[in-house]
Amino acid sequence: MKGDAAAFREFWHLRDEAVEEGLCRYAPGIVDPPAEMGPALWSAVDRLPRLGRVLFAATGSMPRPQSPPASRLRERYLDPEEGGES
Repeated sequence: MKGDAAAFREFWHLRDEAVEEGLCRYAPGIVDPPAEMGPALWSAVDRLPRLGRVLFAATGSMPRPQSPPASRLRERYLDPEEGGES
């Protein structure tokens, strides 16, 4: 993966999906509040200092998730009527 930006983006995307799935499954109560903040949350993130935060600074220009946070996974894992787990 070293030096392969395309592979890094693929891993980045897969990591985002895994985090989203884990939050929906194991901590569903913290999924909706950030989603409700929407653009205001990203605006706050953009104003955070990057000095001394190498990973944060290096990935600050990565594309942000565009799908509604966790909606499809929430249905899959938390809606028993839809065949999801309770």
